[in-house]
Amino acid sequence: MLKRFTFVVSAQNHPDVLARIVTLLHRLAIPIEALTMKRPKGRGRMNVIIEVEPDSNRPERIAESLLKVVQVISVKTILPKAKTRRERVAGVRS
Repeated sequence: MLKRFTFVVSAQNHPDVLARIVTLLHRLAIPIEALTMKRPKGRGRMNVIIEVEPDSNRPERIAESLLKVVQVISVKTILPKAKTRRERVAGVRS
């Protein structure tokens, strides 16, 4: 089973940033599971939340590649939580 990683990208509020991010993930052959963009009012920044399930790419490599996009300010990686014993047992019963 593939692990789902979440990246929170903070970037300058430019119209082409989202296209650059999606193109980068396409070039790296990383399927996007979910993508959300928020532009806080009155700020020159935007936040992009990306959920991916990469085959072999490590999240550090993906974060480094995202930081190379011109308008990206920061990237935060949220790693998947390990399931507790209770969640694993409940998952088997359902």
